[in-house]
Amino acid sequence: MKLAEVAERVGGELQGPADLPILGVKGLDEALPSDVTFIEDAKMVERARLSGAGALLVPPGVAVEGKPSIVVRRPRLAWAALLDVFHPRPRPAPGIHPTAVVGPGVKVHPTAVVGPFCALAEGVVVGAGCWLVGHVQVAAQAELEASVIVYPRAVLGAGCRLHQGVIIHPWAVLGDGVVLEADVEIGARCSLGPLTHIGMGTKIDNMVTLGSGVAVGAHTILVSYSAYADDSKVGSQCMVAGQVWLQNGVSVGDRCMVAGRARITRPAPSRSFISGDENRPHKEELRLFAYMQQLPDLMRKV
Repeated sequence: MKLAEVAERVGGELQGPADLPILGVKGLDEALPSDVTFIEDAKMVERARLSGAGALLVPPGVAVEGKPSIVVRRPRLAWAALLDVFHPRPRPAPGIHPTAVVGPGVKVHPTAVVGPFCALAEGVVVGAGCWLVGHVQVAAQAELEASVIVYPRAVLGAGCRLHQGVIIHPWAVLGDGVVLEADVEIGARCSLGPLTHIGMGTKIDNMVTLGSGVAVGAHTILVSYSAYADDSKVGSQCMVAGQVWLQNGVSVGDRCMVAGRARITRPAPSRSFISGDENRPHKEELRLFAYMQQLPDLMRKV
């Protein structure tokens, strides 16, 4: 692939020879003259200049002398997108495996793959480019749009709707009527209760439990070993750490950060940073923790 083609793929501005051959993508320190890599800010310019990379993905306003570059708004994201271009995921030929069980009225697109020992109930729709890897169970009337990937032992409940680009990892269980918008990713052994709705681009780590009617906004991250009780809500562009518990019906606003092991028992407004057992603002929690460290000295004085 030529450098000009790489620039076109990532939607960037080429600054260098269009015909430079690019054979792969690697990290900054490992890259060879035939590789493209990335830097995220001006602090990395000197490392990039000494790198063996043939070309760089750089943010606007950053230049590396002597290195062909492609200017993109988010270099790391562009580099990640190129991984699939140069190292495509192997997959079997389209079709339905002979061991799969397909119910009446099932529609499978000719470009989709239904792997061994899958079971598709009545009225299931599998869209273009989907891949059910194997041992996947899909209940009646579920619909998978284009390019959905479902890994082994996952279970999709009746009437589920998985939009384009959704990824479901092994042993995940989706209840009836779950809706996953485009590019959502559900980790291994997650459990999503009935009528849960997950917004576009949200990523849920392994072993997260969501009760019935939970709603999660777009582009949010939920880290593992957490539990979200029935009818709770998490806004868009939130980052929620691991081992968090969200009480029934409680809402967390947009662009919130929640520290690990927090217990959220009352609503959190947008742009909050909360932590602790009483979901206090994080700075207040730190102040209380500092006071607790002073208690032994206070006791000795008293």
